[in-house]
Amino acid sequence: MTKKSVSTKSVNHGVFAEKLLHRFLLETYYRTWNKKSSTYQNHLPTIHKQKTVNVVVPEESHAGVRPDLEIYFKEDEKGIPVEVKWDINEAYKSPNQIQYIYDNGGFYVSFTSPNDDFSERKTNSEFTKTIRDKLNKIDKVVIQRKDFNDWFTTQYPLLLSNQDIGLNPINKKRWLVVQRAWNSGGASKKHWDKMIKKSGEKSVKGFWAFEQKSTGKAVKHCLNMRKGDEVLFCFVKAQSTQISRNPSNVTHVEKAYLCELTSDYFIDKNSVFEKIFEKKNSTLNEDKWPHFVKFNYLRETIEMLEFKVPSHLDSSFADSFNSGVKPIPISEQDITKLCGIMKMAPFKNIH
Repeated sequence: MTKKSVSTKSVNHGVFAEKLLHRFLLETYYRTWNKKSSTYQNHLPTIHKQKTVNVVVPEESHAGVRPDLEIYFKEDEKGIPVEVKWDINEAYKSPNQIQYIYDNGGFYVSFTSPNDDFSERKTNSEFTKTIRDKLNKIDKVVIQRKDFNDWFTTQYPLLLSNQDIGLNPINKKRWLVVQRAWNSGGASKKHWDKMIKKSGEKSVKGFWAFEQKSTGKAVKHCLNMRKGDEVLFCFVKAQSTQISRNPSNVTHVEKAYLCELTSDYFIDKNSVFEKIFEKKNSTLNEDKWPHFVKFNYLRETIEMLEFKVPSHLDSSFADSFNSGVKPIPISEQDITKLCGIMKMAPFKNIH
């Protein structure tokens, strides 16, 4: 009897995609998971350790090259490209990347240090001696494994919930954004009106920006905002410009919109969006409102109402209202309850 041959199959040990490292670095540079300056500085070259990140742009194309990240420090108008590798010793395979990183003062980040023969690696027609010399001169940062382990062990439930793989039966998230007084004609109302005008018919689409702070308060939640999530924008009247953890001085909801995100959170580099919130000639290293979402309208309030914040949402309202109007995650039940209290109606029934 002839034996049936079986092809050899090996186990694939490539568990993680490189983009997981991108996410780790994003959260490290924005300081959203660890506020220690040492953790932040450990993942930057010496020349940048004392600088402050304003915006990190992922995978922006530049003349045929797409660095994994581009950091805009407050101290520098020009972005600094960052290339991320599992193993720095594989960097020689991308000569165009090397040239771009070198020309623009960028650096590499990886889990490994260069091998003993790294600086004298054999050259060829693409990886020339000139390119090799440039690679040797570029700053190289080694990811601190303890930092990565600490980040992953605390963040993996959230990372999994962001993947539509069935581990979380309710992948859609809900967010609360508490804005300041609609009827006062303040900055939030003016920005909202300009957004409506810029986006055309508000029954079709809308967009909004969240404030960038070096503490990462807004971007921590923005990083997890996904297409299909719901956001409740509440313009409230309060008796002071700050509300306490027991925000009893919120007296009215002047206007509110329930919206559904039509895209994941993104960094805006398009003047159609950003110039509504920024001064005319601002650059990414100084922008205050670079974090964007786009949405459709679902429900809207019909009139101003007296309003008392439900006690279990005191902290959520206070955190959003007091800290640059950032998005705060809340439950589906809370979104439903708030829409009921505010007597919101389907948007299409009003317009």
